[in-house]
This record gives sequence, C-alpha cells and structure tokens, in this order.
Amino acid sequence: MGNFNQVKFRDEKADNNKRVGMQNILIVDHLQETGVLIKSILSSYYGTSLSEDFSDAVKKIETGLFDLVIMEVERLNSDTGKFVERVRNLIPQFPIIVISGKAEDLHSLNNVEFLTRPFRCVNLMESIYKAISSLHTQSGETNTCHYSITYSVEISMAEQKSSSVLKCSLVDLSLKGFLAEPLLPLPCRSAGNNRVEFQDFFKTLCPESRLPSKPLYTHILLKEQEPLTLSSHLAFIERRADDTAKKAGFSFTDPDEIKNKLLELLGTS
Repeated sequence: MGNFNQVKFRDEKADNNKRVGMQNILIVDHLQETGVLIKSILSSYYGTSLSEDFSDAVKKIETGLFDLVIMEVERLNSDTGKFVERVRNLIPQFPIIVISGKAEDLHSLNNVEFLTRPFRCVNLMESIYKAISSLHTQSGETNTCHYSITYSVEISMAEQKSSSVLKCSLVDLSLKGFLAEPLLPLPCRSAGNNRVEFQDFFKTLCPESRLPSKPLYTHILLKEQEPLTLSSHLAFIERRADDTAKKAGFSFTDPDEIKNKLLELLGTS
C-alpha cells in the first residue's frame, strides 16, 4: 500500500486533527419540487442530500451518516408507512419530519413530526432543531461524527489490489459507514486535479451510473503507517448539477468487527 499524506489543518487546537462539521439531513421527495427548495434553504446550515425514492433513501440511511429525514409526500400511503418502519428497524429513534398537504394525514403515523403545506421556513427550522435535539437527549451514545476535514483514505476494488487507488478525504464517519470527498489540495496540487481524479474513479467504478455490488478495500489513515483496513460497499454518490461525483457514501461490510475502533474514532471510548 502506498504512503499517505495526512491532511494538516489550520485549526491547531482541533482535537486529533478534527473539526466538527455540519449535521446531515436527507430529503425524500418523489417529484423533487418542494425537496429542491428545502435543500436550498437548509444547505447553508446542514449537509443535505436529496432522494427521489424510498429505495435510494434506505441505502443512504444504512450508512448511519444522516441525522434526520424530511419526507415530502402528496398523500400518505402504505409505501410511506413501510418506509418509516424500515427506518425505525435500522435506527429506532431516527427523527422523521413529514410534510404533506393533507391535514387528515397528520395522525396516521406514530412518532413523527408533521408540517402541513404551505409551511413557513421558521417552522421547518424549529422542527429540525427539536427533532435532532430530542435524538441527542434520548441517545447517550455518539453514533455519527461530522468533520469539516479529517483523515485521508485510500479506496480500491477488493479483488483487484493492483487496480487504480483513489486517495480522498473522509469527511463524515459513523458506526455504519463514512462519507468521502476529493482531497483538499496540497501545495503541489490543485483542487481541480483532485476533483477530476475523484470523478474519474467513480466514472470507471460505476459504468452507466450502476453501483458495484462487489466490496471495496478501504484504508483510513489514523496515524502515520497505522491505517485501519476494512471492507465496504459503495452506497450512494452525491452528484453535481453536471452529473459528476461530488461526494460518495460507503457502508461498512462488517461493522461489528471494527466497532471498538470506530467508537475510538468517534471519541466515545
């Protein structure tokens, strides 16, 4: 495995070279009409991701990287109920906010926060703050750590160690997965080069935008020459308007085997 260059930070007081970043909110909107508006409102305050369907949303939630789901629905139905049940099975206390134009829908689901269209932005922000605060109060364990900058990572196909390796930055970490984005530019490199390498890697890895089913080797640099090696699956790619890769989310294949090490990284042990 090649040598790593650990990212250095301007914040010299940051613990273990980490700085807290924004919490992540997943917006589920089949039509992407209100969802796009909500994403634009929240993007200055939270990390945001938009899913067009429940299947994509579940893949993202399985990574453990999201703190809350906002669902935009025209009318609640059985699929909505099944999705909420699936989310509860993954993370029992996971906050869910449902936005609907039908007032009669407001009490058909349990343990969710409701907003009726049309809604005011201040009401949405208050609901988000209330939901996330409630989750942190109920859970005594930190399951997700949001970083603005953190460890360097190398990713390659599990069965092809000699294949091309992507060096990128881990920006969010949970007990179930991590979020990666292009490396911050080093003095000898430009940000543009790092973005191109990141995009080219996933273009090759995901022909015709199909996610690979085979596992990946992931090496997270904890200290010089002490990488944490684990197996993961590519869960989703967050894309730009031009369809190039902006960020990528990964699910750990065997999270229980490395739980103690992950808890150490999350600062809870």
